[in-house]
Amino acid sequence: MIIIWKAIEIFVNFFQMYIIYKIFDLFYERKINHKHALANTIITMTILVSLVNLLSSIKDNIIIYLMLYLSIYLSTIFIFKGKATTKAILIFGILFILALCEVAASAIVMLLMDTEISKGYDYGFYRLTIMTISQTVFFYIYSFIKNKYNNKPIKLVNKSYYILIGLILFVNIIALTIVVWMYGNSALKNNFYIFLITISISTLSVLQIILFLNILKNAIKESEKDKLLFQYEIGNKYYSQINDILEEMRIIKHNLRNSLIIIDTYNKTNQNDKLQKYIDDLMGETDVFIVPKIDEENIVTSYLNYKVEQAKFKNIKVHIENCLTNEIVIDKTDICQVIGNIMDNAIEANENNNNKTINILLYNNEDYMIIKSQNPINSPLIIKNNEIITTKKDTKNHGLGLKSIKKIAEKYEGSLEAEVVNDLFVIKVVFLNT
Repeated sequence: MIIIWKAIEIFVNFFQMYIIYKIFDLFYERKINHKHALANTIITMTILVSLVNLLSSIKDNIIIYLMLYLSIYLSTIFIFKGKATTKAILIFGILFILALCEVAASAIVMLLMDTEISKGYDYGFYRLTIMTISQTVFFYIYSFIKNKYNNKPIKLVNKSYYILIGLILFVNIIALTIVVWMYGNSALKNNFYIFLITISISTLSVLQIILFLNILKNAIKESEKDKLLFQYEIGNKYYSQINDILEEMRIIKHNLRNSLIIIDTYNKTNQNDKLQKYIDDLMGETDVFIVPKIDEENIVTSYLNYKVEQAKFKNIKVHIENCLTNEIVIDKTDICQVIGNIMDNAIEANENNNNKTINILLYNNEDYMIIKSQNPINSPLIIKNNEIITTKKDTKNHGLGLKSIKKIAEKYEGSLEAEVVNDLFVIKVVFLNT
């Protein structure tokens, strides 16, 4: 039985060393590039910790354990780059969390079993239950840190997964607590089958966490694929529009000589009315508008050009002024979502206007990027808390565009302002662009 216990302790020591060094691997670059350096260190420290546990206990000789923790700290200095002080804080934090998990598990087990906490250090089902619960919770914490540090949030998908994982964690903790209560029942104490249930629930919860982390990783990859596909489609539209413009320019160049002959003829024969009409017709035919370059990748530029073409199809004139001096570091797809909602609202508002215009200005204010839009309105608007109060029957779906813009702005510590000034509906969207 002693051999089994020693094997269990060695496994737990390995598990703890693995998580400790993997947490350091998240926050620091390695000094040693050898692929087995970290694995060898984990195994070495596992052996060292197991020998110390075999020869002594923390309540009998705390100095030996302090020297053990110091050796773990020194090994992180040897393996990883970075400041020694921050590593000391991190190793202290990890060991504190580990100790807190152990103490909390011991307190819960002993409280439900109505026994002394010192019994938690003796070999037996009590000790094994405490180890199972504390190491399971420790793994939860490591998984959360790893996922939070490695992965960028992907809008609402990430949050929904966190809620789901949190619920599973809660259910598993409740299940483990029930098993602990069963240990406290005098009729069920030292029951081997309850021990198996404890191990099964703990293992199942760990596997569930691993499963959902993999699902989340796949969801992030799918999100990245969607972004690349969006960029590809926008790029195709952009180059297609450029080709159309070039084709128009070639036609204009081809017809230029004939047009000049006609203009010269009207001018020499003093047919001023026909001359003016012909020039007006030419100006209408050569009304080629090119959106100013906004971003290096042409994602925002091409998307805005696409929305401008939609407005031109409805005889709406669009004026765009780009005064950006800083590079856009905000997610381009979010910028496109904001521009899309602004343009859709402005196009809809202009449908019944005589003066069909949309003015868009992009500029910087220190670390902030600002998009400002103006369009005329043909009926009074009621604005409350930067939201339009509609008189339409479909109140449920009305105003979703502004809500979407506000949500994206707040994602980048920005804001949305909407107001009516001199019969112009003005939207100002601010983003932190750092």
